[in-house]
Amino acid sequence: MTPSITEVVGSPLVVPTISIPVVAPYEIATVRDGHIVYRQSIDHINKEKIMGVINRSLDDTLVAHYFDDKQNARFYIAEDHLGAGVLQGVYIDILGVDPSKWGNGIASALMHAMMEDTDGRFVLRSQPIPKRERANGWYTELAERIGQVVNVDGINYNVYARGIPESEKPHWLRVAREKPKNFE
Repeated sequence: MTPSITEVVGSPLVVPTISIPVVAPYEIATVRDGHIVYRQSIDHINKEKIMGVINRSLDDTLVAHYFDDKQNARFYIAEDHLGAGVLQGVYIDILGVDPSKWGNGIASALMHAMMEDTDGRFVLRSQPIPKRERANGWYTELAERIGQVVNVDGINYNVYARGIPESEKPHWLRVAREKPKNFE
C-alpha cells in the first residue's frame, strides 16, 4: 500500500503560490446597462466568432478578406460575441448584434464604447435596403445623414456622421465611396 503524502512528509503538502503579471489580450471598454464591452486588437480577436455574429446580425456574409486591412482597427466585443463592432479611426466599419438579442441594449453599449474612444464622433455607412431599415432608423437618431453614395462596387449607401466638422464631410463621403463592400 502506498503511504499518503501526510505520512511521508508529516503534514499536508503546501504548494507555494507566486504572482505572475498577466497581460490580458483585451480591456474593458465600457459597462453600460449591464452589458460589458471589451476592446481588442486584431491579434487577439476570434475572427470566426466575429464573422458569425456579424453574418447573423446583418443576414449577409462578410467577404473572406474582411480582416486583411484591419491591422490598426479596434474591435469591440460584447458578451461572448453576442455583438461586435469594428472602428478604424472615427469610421465605424461594422456593427452587429445577434438577432436573438436585438432590443436589449447590446448595440447601444457597443456604440457607446466606440463613441467614448472617438470623443463622440463617428462616421458610418449603411445600405438603404429593407433588411437594414431598423439599423438605418437608429443611425438617424444618433447622427446626421450627410449623403448617399455609390461605392466602387456599385452599391448604394447612406453615410451618417456625428460630431464631424462640415469641412470634413466631403472627405468622409469620398471614403464611403472608395471603400469596397464588406459583404459577398
